[in-house]
Amino acid sequence: MKNNVFTIYFALTFLMMPFISMSQFNSGNGTINNPYIISTIEDLNNIRNYPDAHYLQSNDIMIDESEFDESGKLYNDGLFWEPIGSYDNHFMGTFNGNGFVIMGLKINRADDDYIGLFGIISSTSVLDNIILEQAEVNGKQFVGILAGYNIGGTITNCFA
Repeated sequence: MKNNVFTIYFALTFLMMPFISMSQFNSGNGTINNPYIISTIEDLNNIRNYPDAHYLQSNDIMIDESEFDESGKLYNDGLFWEPIGSYDNHFMGTFNGNGFVIMGLKINRADDDYIGLFGIISSTSVLDNIILEQAEVNGKQFVGILAGYNIGGTITNCFA
């Protein structure tokens, strides 16, 4: 009986995997034709969990200063925003900001490289129509407000 319960549990877990990932976003499935919809700072933060998916911003995202307080969601031991895409796990997807603003991004990683909203974007990445306002970004090497390092990805119509 014990093995049957495990088998059923494993089968249900495996079958539910596509639905589990979707729960981190309000809508979309991460494909080019049906991108994940990004409408909150939580959505934006969850992009790092699916670095090869496609995303579309649906409204302005204003990051409240309290998010960076010691009890805030983006405090991260005083380092604040963790860049999307790292040396070991590049961002490989697409992000269309759709002309909406991301306001109030803060990063305080003076000892870290590859710092920005996106840390490292790969040659398959497309960043388009992104507007960043009132950003404060501090890093060591390969630092930018939008992206710290671009390995041949496409960046168009983006402003900081």
